[in-house]
Amino acid sequence: MRPVLCVFILAALWIAGGSARAEGIYRWTDSSGEVHFSDRPPGAGARAIPAPDAPAPVTDDPDRAWHEERTRRLLRAFREERAEREAAAARARRTAEVRRRNCGIARDRLRTYRTASYLYTIDAQGKREVLSDAGRTRALEEARRAVRRWCGEAGGG
Repeated sequence: MRPVLCVFILAALWIAGGSARAEGIYRWTDSSGEVHFSDRPPGAGARAIPAPDAPAPVTDDPDRAWHEERTRRLLRAFREERAEREAAAARARRTAEVRRRNCGIARDRLRTYRTASYLYTIDAQGKREVLSDAGRTRALEEARRAVRRWCGEAGGG
């Protein structure tokens, strides 16, 4: 949990910009072993960390390079995860809008079918064919199913 917290603190300091970017960001470990980040060096044990847009320093310390690469991978993973969440939220909004619109259409159609004196279809020649009682019943049931599908309701009878 602590490494994740440190990454968030590091990211917050990088984002803060201003004096942190001008002077650098420093990392150190206190006597209890806890890692800290600051824009001011606390003493001899502090180590400067490059800003995200700065080129990575050439180092012979493989442990330091490993930690820096791990930090970069974590930050990239956080960005990708955030992008995935935003894309999923956008898809959910679009789906909800389609459902809302289709629900309105289905309700209007059911209301029209219930109140109409007669229902008809258009044949191949473009002429109206009035539905029989059985056809009207089928059309009403189909309209109720559409309301259940798009609105998640029983269809109102």
